[in-house]
Amino acid sequence: YAQLLRISRHVAHILALSLNLSGDFFTKRMIDPVAQLVAFKYPPEDNDDDNVGECQKDGSKLKRVQKMKRRVSCGEHTDCGFLTLLVQTSPGLEVYSRGTLSWHIVDPVENAILVNLGDLTQSWTRGKYKSTPHRVHNRSCGDKRTDRYSLVFFANCDFDASLDDLDSSDTTEVDDKVNDTAVITAGEYMLDKLGLMWLMGEDKN
Repeated sequence: YAQLLRISRHVAHILALSLNLSGDFFTKRMIDPVAQLVAFKYPPEDNDDDNVGECQKDGSKLKRVQKMKRRVSCGEHTDCGFLTLLVQTSPGLEVYSRGTLSWHIVDPVENAILVNLGDLTQSWTRGKYKSTPHRVHNRSCGDKRTDRYSLVFFANCDFDASLDDLDSSDTTEVDDKVNDTAVITAGEYMLDKLGLMWLMGEDKN
């Protein structure tokens, strides 16, 4: 946890510099961050033989013949927070490219940590950085059929951190429609995204 928090602060420092901000713009809002370390397990898709599709040998590789119905390990989504750090040891993760309008397999790299940007980052930077659409398909089959495990660190800012304007000197065109949230703190943004604003009291919408 401590190591991943340190890495997330380092990424936040680099993110700030890339936006022509002071290096501590984000990290000074990560003193006591809302952060969570979670281990996920993704069983092979389609335990039901009627939906599985058969596995067959194609040269030296196992190929999955997909059928119409399939249980997805984890459906398409974006993370709602600031940064997500991911440690994976087996295939399955796919990310969506807005440039090519297609999905791309992200194979695990030894001793590497993958970083996804969340919706809060997209909103805060007014679209200069985009949140990462991603999904998981555990397509292992045959004698390669196995559960997939990943370690995910959701790194957010302090709950009361103010989502101040970036005031960046970067003149890159941004999409004003992206910054559509009226909340003023990172905690309020997260609660609003998760539909939990009622926890803030009846005076909050």
